[in-house]
Amino acid sequence: MMFRPMPILTVLTLVSLVFLTLLGNWQYARYNQKMAMKPVAAQMQRFDTIDATIDVRNPGDVQQLYGTINSEPVWRRYAPARLGEHGDLVMVLIDATGGPEPVPMAIGRLDPV
Repeated sequence: MMFRPMPILTVLTLVSLVFLTLLGNWQYARYNQKMAMKPVAAQMQRFDTIDATIDVRNPGDVQQLYGTINSEPVWRRYAPARLGEHGDLVMVLIDATGGPEPVPMAIGRLDPV
């Protein structure tokens, strides 16, 4: 039995070895880069809050929007609220409930905050 070297496979093996070494170095550099980053909580900016007042004397009902979560029906309830004392009127999310049919809810039944 005689040993016969295979030049093509030898070249492909060396090219693969170089390529895998480059990928390993890149992966290790990326790992070090991520370890040097600040935690996400430290990067987040603090958000300002806005006061919104819901007038519970309003005789109307809350607005209900249909949606699905994991193929289950969900009704998101919104009520009109005023930003600040004399600000714009906006709709704010007050509740979410499940079920195939919406359940009417008067704005006057909301707890004043």
